[in-house]
Amino acid sequence: MSNTFAHRRQDVVSLQLSITEIKERWPALFDAPQVNAEFHRIATVNLEAKFMSMLDHYTPKLLGIYQAKKGAAGQRHRAEMNIVLQSGIPIEKTREVVIRCLIDHLGEDVGALIKEFETSDDSAINVEEELAAEMMALYVVRNENGQVRDVGIIIEGSIVLNHLGDLSRACCYLLGLTYALDLKYPNTLKYT
Repeated sequence: MSNTFAHRRQDVVSLQLSITEIKERWPALFDAPQVNAEFHRIATVNLEAKFMSMLDHYTPKLLGIYQAKKGAAGQRHRAEMNIVLQSGIPIEKTREVVIRCLIDHLGEDVGALIKEFETSDDSAINVEEELAAEMMALYVVRNENGQVRDVGIIIEGSIVLNHLGDLSRACCYLLGLTYALDLKYPNTLKYT
């Protein structure tokens, strides 16, 4: 992938190929470690390590801002943060709450970026069909107990990454794909 970086950048930036064409020509790019490596080639920063460390660094300040928020937004934030205040909560859940509250705090619709699905073991849904019209979105599929079954990224109606584990990793890799594929931010998420 390092040897073909210049060719890939020409395909992405100059030719402005669609996501499906890029997936056909460069399938290895749509793997989490390769997204991390591609971001490193472009920005000389380790994507996941930097994203998670900065998110963890700013989490206490962001939680303080969310707690101080008044009105309807403050009530939504406090409802989300009740999860974080429980003892023994995993760091992934705290990161998810911080990201969701940040999107809401910036005045944007969380549902515009994060699509939630709930399935039972015997009734699986096809996420790709449900999200075929989405330009850029993250999806989270949970079972009836609320446990995460799948987290992934949809761009131009096709799944580009899946089985990412948690929402914070999906946000991280969406940022990396935005750089690697020279994507424009959707107008509905311009502040986020």
